Amino acid sequence: MLARKLAYLLALAKERHYGRAAAACRVSQPALSAGIHQLEIELGFPIVKRFGQRFTGFTQAGEVVLKWAQKSADDCARLQQELRDLPGASSGMLRIGTLNSASALVSNFSVPFEEKFAGVSLTILSQNAVELQQALDDFVIDVALTYIDQNPKKYLYAQSLYREEYELLARKGSRFSGTECVTWDAIRGLPLCTLSPEMRVLDEEESGNVVEAQRQARHIVTNSVWVVIGHVRTGKWFSVLPRAVHAMIADAMAAGDDEIEAIPLVRNSPAPEVGIVVPFRDPPSALAEAFFEIATKPDVLQAFQQSMK
Repeated sequence: MLARKLAYLLALAKERHYGRAAAACRVSQPALSAGIHQLEIELGFPIVKRFGQRFTGFTQAGEVVLKWAQKSADDCARLQQELRDLPGASSGMLRIGTLNSASALVSNFSVPFEEKFAGVSLTILSQNAVELQQALDDFVIDVALTYIDQNPKKYLYAQSLYREEYELLARKGSRFSGTECVTWDAIRGLPLCTLSPEMRVLDEEESGNVVEAQRQARHIVTNSVWVVIGHVRTGKWFSVLPRAVHAMIADAMAAGDDEIEAIPLVRNSPAPEVGIVVPFRDPPSALAEAFFEIATKPDVLQAFQQSMK
C-alpha cells in the first residue's frame, strides 16, 4: 500500500493537478486524494498544500517525502531490472486470461515473454467476456486480453491493441463476393452458422443483430469455430465472426483453403476496444508487470499488428 501512495504522490508532483494525476495512475480522483491523505496520517506530517480542493504545492515535509518517493521508485526499478537480467533467476507461475476471439493472438506476447523468462510457467485460459472479468475480480488471472472501453481506470495498466471489427464469412462466389462491405439489413434472412452463447464473442449490438438475423432464417449454433468454417465452406451457410478470429484459421487458409472470403460488416457505433490489462493487486504482480512491459514494446506491438493483417 505504501508503494501505491508514493506513486500517487509522484504523479501529483508531475501533473500538478489531482484529476490529471488520478488519470495517470488509472484511479479515481477521490481514491488518489484519499491515498495521499492516508500517507499524511501515517507519516504524521502534512505533505500537500491545498486551497479548497485545489493542489497548490508541497509543504517542506512534502518535499522531503517526494525525494524519498523518487529514490524508492528508482531503486525499485533498478532492482526489478537486475532481477530480470539474472539468467534463469525468474520462476513462478503467470496466469493469462484471454477472450475467446483473441486466443490465437496470445502467442504474439507469450513467446517474447518466455524468451526473457524461460523459468516461468504460463497458464492461459480462454473465456467469454463475463467469465474473464469475474476471473480478474477474483484474482484467478494476473493479466488479460479483454475489452477495455467500459472502465479502463480500474486497471493498473492497460494498452489498447485493436478494435474488434466483425465480418461476414461466405464462400467465394456468393452474392456478396467483390463487395467492400455489407450491412446487417442486407444479410437478414441468410442461413447462419454461429457460435453458441457461451462462446459468443460479439458485443451487445452485434449479438442483438445475430439474434434478429437468426429469427428470420434457419440457423446452426455450435461451440466450435471449425464447425462454423466447415459449414461456410459448403456455400449453403454464412457466419459472423470477429476479424481477429481469422488468426485461428490462418494456417488452413495458407495451406490452400481459399474457398472462404470475409466481408466487413458495417456498424452503427464504434467497435469495442480490446487490449492487454493488468488489474490492481496488493502487492502488485511483478510477473504481470513484466509481461505487460514486454508485450507493449514497439517491436512486439509492430509484429502483433502484422499478424492482424
